[in-house]
Amino acid sequence: MKISEVLTELSFHGRKCTKDCSGHMAGYAWAKQHPNAVANSHSPSFNGGAEVHKDQVAAGKVTRPKVRTAQGKFAPNPPKKPTTAKPTPPLPPV
Repeated sequence: MKISEVLTELSFHGRKCTKDCSGHMAGYAWAKQHPNAVANSHSPSFNGGAEVHKDQVAAGKVTRPKVRTAQGKFAPNPPKKPTTAKPTPPLPPV
C-alpha cells in the first residue's frame, strides 16, 4: 500500500471488517483463551480474528489487537473490564 492511498474501510491486522471489527476482536480473544482449538463459527469475521491470532502465534509475533479506522489511524483499544472473579477453593482430597 502506498502512503498516498486513502483507506476507505476498517481493517483488523490487515483484514477487512465491517462496522467496528467486533467480530474479529471476539475471535482473536477467543483464540487466546483456546490456543489448541480451531474456530469454526458461522461468522467469517470471528473465524478471521481467530486465524490472525493463530498466525501470530505460529510466527512468534503476538501483538495487541489493532483496528485501523477508515482514516488510516489505529483506533484506541477498548478499556479492559476489571475482573471480580473469586478464587476457587481447593477440592477435598479423594
